Amino acid sequence: MIAIHIAPLSLTMPFLAFTPAFVTITGAVFLKESLNAWGIAGIMAIVVGAYVLHIDLKDRRILTTISSMFKNFGSLIMLIAAFCYGFGAVFGKKAILYSSPIYMGVHFFTLFNGLMIVLLICSGKIRIHMLLKRYPQGMIAGFAMFGEILSHCLGVSIAKVAYFVSVKRINILFSIVYAGLIFKEENLLVRGIGAIFMVMGAVVILLFGN
Repeated sequence: MIAIHIAPLSLTMPFLAFTPAFVTITGAVFLKESLNAWGIAGIMAIVVGAYVLHIDLKDRRILTTISSMFKNFGSLIMLIAAFCYGFGAVFGKKAILYSSPIYMGVHFFTLFNGLMIVLLICSGKIRIHMLLKRYPQGMIAGFAMFGEILSHCLGVSIAKVAYFVSVKRINILFSIVYAGLIFKEENLLVRGIGAIFMVMGAVVILLFGN
C-alpha cells in the first residue's frame, strides 16, 4: 500500500514478480519443493526485467539504471512486500495443509482484518464514520478481495507454491494497462517491456521449474 501510494503503479507492481523467486527458496527450505536450472533461469529473467523497468532512454548508462533501482523508494518497498509474500505464501500453504483452504481463508483473514481495524481505530488513524463513508465501493472491493483470498487458498492447496504464485503474478501486466488508462502514467513502453520480462520469468518457473 505504501509503495503504490508514493510511486507510479507501473514502477512498483512489477516488483511483485520477485515473489516466485523468493518462493522457490522458501518453498525449498520449508516445504521441500525443489529448484532446477529452469527455475534459476526464471529468476534471472525477473532480475533482467527489473533492470529494464528502470531504464531511462535519455541516459543509457548501465550503472545509472542500477542505481535508480535502489534509489526508487517505492520499488524497494514493493520488493520488501514480495519478500514477505515469499514467506507468507509458504507458511500459508502449511496452514492450509493442516486445516483446509476455506477454513484458512475465512478464519485467518477475518481475525487479521478485525485486529487491523481495532488497531487503526485505537491509534486514531481511522474513525468508524470513515469506514461507512463509501460503503458501496467498500463492499465491492471487499467481495473482490474475498474472492481473491479463497481462490488463492484453493489454488495453493493443489499446486506447488512457486507455480501458483507465478501464474498469479501475471496480474502485473494488467497493472501496466491500468496505469496508462486510469492514471495516465508515462514511459509505459519501457516499463511494459520490463514487466513482460518479469512475467516471462514467472512463467518459466511455472512451466519448467521443478
